[in-house]
Amino acid sequence: MLGDSAEDSVMEVQVEEVGVESISENDVVEVREENEDDDVQMFNDGNLVDDTDGKLRYLYWCEKLHTTPVSQILKYLNGSSVPVNHYGISRNGLRALAHALQVNKSVEDISLESNNITDSGGLDDFFHILSGNKTIKSVNLSSNKIGSRGCKALSRFLLEKTCRIEELNLSNNRLTDKSAKCILSALEHNTSIKSLNLSRNFLTGKSSVVLCDFLSSHNMHLQSLDLSWNTLKGRGCGDLLKSLSQDGTLNSLNLGWNGIQDEGALLIAEFIGHLNIEELDLNGNGITDSGFIAILDALSNNDAPTLRVIRLGQNYIYEERYSSVKESSEFVDTASGKVYKNAPVEINSSTLKLGYSNLA
Repeated sequence: MLGDSAEDSVMEVQVEEVGVESISENDVVEVREENEDDDVQMFNDGNLVDDTDGKLRYLYWCEKLHTTPVSQILKYLNGSSVPVNHYGISRNGLRALAHALQVNKSVEDISLESNNITDSGGLDDFFHILSGNKTIKSVNLSSNKIGSRGCKALSRFLLEKTCRIEELNLSNNRLTDKSAKCILSALEHNTSIKSLNLSRNFLTGKSSVVLCDFLSSHNMHLQSLDLSWNTLKGRGCGDLLKSLSQDGTLNSLNLGWNGIQDEGALLIAEFIGHLNIEELDLNGNGITDSGFIAILDALSNNDAPTLRVIRLGQNYIYEERYSSVKESSEFVDTASGKVYKNAPVEINSSTLKLGYSNLA
């Protein structure tokens, strides 16, 4: 067997309550099981030196921590992606996986979606053990309940100079404005992140302030941001667009299902000239004809020359009033006869139901 027969000692994790304002690159949380350093040294001294994919190390720690190995992990450790979704992986399972990833140089994408990961401390161990990892580029923690403690553990990892994460998915984690502030404050100092998914959380207009700070940061190289299915409302979304600079890197922004309504649509029309993005999603926001017309006016004036697609599905826009001129990028208001040019919006008449349209 790879492990010894000594009784596994009980680990007590002490996590300092670090406020989001005080998180820095120097924050370090010691999360060590008794004698764990000796076990790590055993590997570093030459034992299992051929364990380049971490499989033997994973099995060793599973035995030592009395947790059942997940066959899915063993199957994919020698590849570039480890999808461990819907497995209910335990806290000790996370620790064993992290130990394997310490030596693994091939895995770039780790997905832990829907594993009932809570703020009980599992991510403290996971990200602490992964400290210094330069290989992982994508982390998916969607559909868990990582809580404030998990957010702090992740934030400390994101602040490390060795962090190379480019894609981070935290969708459907019941994140609050305070949790989002913790993550975004750390990401302001991270230059590798390119794609961030914060959809289906509990973010309100209060998060718009820290989101604006993040999006206007000189360190920001984000290309895709998904904030759909939150409650940022019109003013919050308007402030976001105002904060985006014309020379920014963001090219895809999803603000769908945020209760923007016409108030937000008017602000979006006002600031759309500041955008350097290619795709803007405003699906399901309660926008009516007046908000739609304001956006069309702004687009017709060529205020957003880089915008290729604006999605306005599931809004209260009376579709029969408008008709697009095929292959001309023009848009006609059949009621007033006004022609809008350079409007990257298409109407699919087959989706019209009782005036509740789906523009895509």
